[in-house]
Amino acid sequence: MTAITTDQVAAVPASRENAEGLTKDAKREHQSVFALCSPSLFLVLLILFLPVGWLMWLSFFDVQVYRTRFLGHKFVSCGGPE
Repeated sequence: MTAITTDQVAAVPASRENAEGLTKDAKREHQSVFALCSPSLFLVLLILFLPVGWLMWLSFFDVQVYRTRFLGHKFVSCGGPE
């Protein structure tokens, strides 16, 4: 059994049918990689933009969710100058 060298492989011209098949395989591979990565990409974008959108909503509509809870309390410092 003899090994095939790179010179022998380079000497064989690629046929048109083979190139079309390789192009279809490459396109299919790109589509499958996108299909596998898209749920995690959606999750990352959701985690990034959900807090930003929530803060923008609060700033535009002045919803006092956490501010009214602490209005009657005195601020306690950690030993600094008062």
